[in-house]
Amino acid sequence: MPTYVCVVKAGLLNDQQKQRIASAITRLHGETTGAPTWLVQVVIDENEQRQRYLNGTPADHQMDPRRYPRRKNQRSATTAYARYCPGDK
Repeated sequence: MPTYVCVVKAGLLNDQQKQRIASAITRLHGETTGAPTWLVQVVIDENEQRQRYLNGTPADHQMDPRRYPRRKNQRSATTAYARYCPGDK
């Protein structure tokens, strides 16, 4: 089950905005991968006390999946993320 976690500042988004984000992510995942949309889970995380770990060690940053190579046959929404969220490359 694909899971997308959107980390935002507490109180930044109202319920309607969260719904629109979740719907857009779900739609883009389905369009890009061809997977059924009922498999997509979107989490809006407003927790200020989160602890992030990379490779089993504490990390104070988020890993950007666009910076890591994928296997040739690996299919994921990373492509959709890079296409619809252009930024630093």
